[in-house]
Amino acid sequence: MTDEELLSWMVESLSLIEEYVAPGRGHFIDSTITQDAVIRRLEIVGEAAKRLSHDVRRRFDDVPWRAISGLRDVLAHDFAGVRLSAIWAVATEDAPQLRQQVLTIQSTLPEKRGVTVFALAGEVILAVLYRIRYGREPSRPSFANTLFGFALVGVAVLALLLFLSLPALAAAGVTAAAYAILLVTAYLLIPPPA
Repeated sequence: MTDEELLSWMVESLSLIEEYVAPGRGHFIDSTITQDAVIRRLEIVGEAAKRLSHDVRRRFDDVPWRAISGLRDVLAHDFAGVRLSAIWAVATEDAPQLRQQVLTIQSTLPEKRGVTVFALAGEVILAVLYRIRYGREPSRPSFANTLFGFALVGVAVLALLLFLSLPALAAAGVTAAAYAILLVTAYLLIPPPA
């Protein structure tokens, strides 16, 4: 996963935590479902923080990355020792502040404009294939979307080169089209996600 994807996971989880605790402390203490949801989202935030590149963690050293990752380990491995009052404090005091820090980090990362167009095209193709095969949209964009985007561009290049009757250049387009066909075939053979 890229840093951008990991940061998106963090923002999504931190936003959901804010929603989960919005009804108040009493609801949180009384609802094991809400407790489980908050704890799971904190684990996701910690795991994503662990997987961020060294460069991002170094550039934004004001974020307590070790504490975030350490909380994930405690929640996952020392679950019997977890105090709900501590989870409540993290969810209501630390999570909103961390969400703002992560949003700031996201805004400072350089945009990858060349890949964005391909990823968008890939997401469209992936969504159509998902809709046809599984009857629903994919839950999250992935690296496969970017590959599909490149394949789509390859097919478009092939069509353009054939239209312009440039056979020497069309050979490269044929390779891209074959790649697209292989990707789509492989995708259709993959079992549906759980």
